[in-house]
Amino acid sequence: MKLLRYFTMIAAATTSLSVTGCGGSSSNPSGFSGDTFLVMGDSRSGDAIYKTIVNTIASSFSSSDCLVHTGDMIVTPGKRKQWTSFMDITAPVAAVMPWYGVVGNHDVDSIVSQQMYQDVMNLPGNELYYSFDRLNCHFIVLDTMIPGQEWGITGAQLAWLRNDLEAYAASAQYLFVFTHRTLFPQGSKAGLNLSNADELHQLFQQHGVNMVFSGDEHEYYTYKRDSITYVVTGGGGAPLATGGFNHFLVVELLPPGSILIHVMDVNGNPLQTASVSNM
Repeated sequence: MKLLRYFTMIAAATTSLSVTGCGGSSSNPSGFSGDTFLVMGDSRSGDAIYKTIVNTIASSFSSSDCLVHTGDMIVTPGKRKQWTSFMDITAPVAAVMPWYGVVGNHDVDSIVSQQMYQDVMNLPGNELYYSFDRLNCHFIVLDTMIPGQEWGITGAQLAWLRNDLEAYAASAQYLFVFTHRTLFPQGSKAGLNLSNADELHQLFQQHGVNMVFSGDEHEYYTYKRDSITYVVTGGGGAPLATGGFNHFLVVELLPPGSILIHVMDVNGNPLQTASVSNM
């Protein structure tokens, strides 16, 4: 039985990045100039923190288009009670906005737990990797935890990815990719690249992918590789890496062709803002 229906509406991204500090009281979502969507990840093991983030989003950021969770939603793969608890905590957000999930290594570690993930979720396609179009943008969700293919995007998924990019990249204003594990980790898991990270990056570069969002590392940082901006956001409640902090992201589309990435604490207070421009 499906426990929650996931939907999506998401927007914007680009190619050059600068970061400035930002302080002050909680921002007013109605004051944003552009459309916004939210990104967070790695909420497992931290129900109290995740609940605070959920309540903040539901009460103060409900005008955002959607939330994308970059994976690790539960502690132990294949535990239905943990999925039920996760869905219960998530309910306030689910009541006010659409959102999608990405498979994390704490969500799936076997064929059995993968089937449970598919049973719990209600996502496009095979529910593990899929794509969708909103606001003249194309969004691709990949699964770095397919049993037997962990730490890479290979086999049928890679063939699907190539076909998807060929079919949709040219007509999209922006291209976004979401993974759990980072292609080229720069933080607490530096050096543990995806097995075919270079191949994927070149494929993304060839088709004009603008931004890749990932979790797995329990911290926040961005890095630029060629024209692609990579964003790691893993501060949703899991034990933090050294220097990490609990957070979620508000991504704001500012025409023509630029966005702001607002890094928010669990109560919705701005911590820093990254300006991203496609011009």
